[in-house]
Amino acid sequence: MILDVFDSDHVLWGTDSIWWGSPQWQIEAMRRLEMPAQLMTQFGYKPLTADVKRKIFGLNAAHLYGVDPKAKRNPMPADYIDQAVQWPFGIS
Repeated sequence: MILDVFDSDHVLWGTDSIWWGSPQWQIEAMRRLEMPAQLMTQFGYKPLTADVKRKIFGLNAAHLYGVDPKAKRNPMPADYIDQAVQWPFGIS
């Protein structure tokens, strides 16, 4: 398995979606995928944990490109959010 060779810190998610349409079904399949216990026992594969999947889906790419995934980018001032939420509902 590729994770045994390169470790979860060195695997990135990618698709050919530009040619074949939305890869959402592949993303959902990967999110639901679990390593069967028999394969982990028989071949020593590591489990596909939520942390491993988060790394593959974006955290590794963020690290590679120097992006802080926890940073706030161009945050909207709270008073704008308050106005947007209050106006349509008549809350004052």
